[in-house]
Amino acid sequence: MFGAPSYFARNGRPEHPAELRQHACIVRTIGNRPGQWAFQIDGKRRMVGVRGSFRSNAMAAIYSAVRSGLGLGYSPLWQIRHLVDAGQVEIVLQEFEPKPVPIHALWQESTRPPAKVRAFVDLLAMRLRLDDL
Repeated sequence: MFGAPSYFARNGRPEHPAELRQHACIVRTIGNRPGQWAFQIDGKRRMVGVRGSFRSNAMAAIYSAVRSGLGLGYSPLWQIRHLVDAGQVEIVLQEFEPKPVPIHALWQESTRPPAKVRAFVDLLAMRLRLDDL
């Protein structure tokens, strides 16, 4: 979960996912549960309902709205790393992040994957810092 420094200056930083009801959240309208964000609370995965006046089905629009200070966003860190590194957004509620979802690479069954598939999987493992691929 992330927000712009200007948003935090005006509205404060949430300390717990339950506080998101008092914050403007930028809601992605694609998916089975728009306005439902997953968090790890008391050791269990919990969905927290959020709302805000800005809704979009495009992540580029969501990132722009968050950078502009219109509200808080929800996205995997690897998708917003460039915004964090540039100081445009800050991460909040890290201690409540849900457990990571494993990534699977699939290819047609054979004794060995084609060299280009293996090279791609190796690149993913290196870039995403995944072990045991």
